Amino acid sequence: MEDLLKKIKQTEEDANKIIDQAEIEAKKIVEKARIISLNKITDAKRNFFASFSQQKEKKLINGEKEREKQINEKINLFNNELGNIEQRKIKAQEFLKKTIKIKLGL
Repeated sequence: MEDLLKKIKQTEEDANKIIDQAEIEAKKIVEKARIISLNKITDAKRNFFASFSQQKEKKLINGEKEREKQINEKINLFNNELGNIEQRKIKAQEFLKKTIKIKLGL
């Protein structure tokens, strides 16, 4: 009977050792999964922010190009209007010269 009790106690101790080892292995697996998960989250954040910053950079570059285009259009419009003013001035001078010549009889 004593042998039977010793075997039962030994079996319980062996079972407890197996359970303890299983808990240790389970904790290792959970820790490894947590680390992998954190790495994936970190990578996802990094990719998100990289994508976000690239989009912002593209928007800024496009906005800058659009502003340059608008400025150039305004400069061209101003130059065209200035050219028209110069042409009108020349035509007005020619008209005055012709009118004066006609009045003076030249």
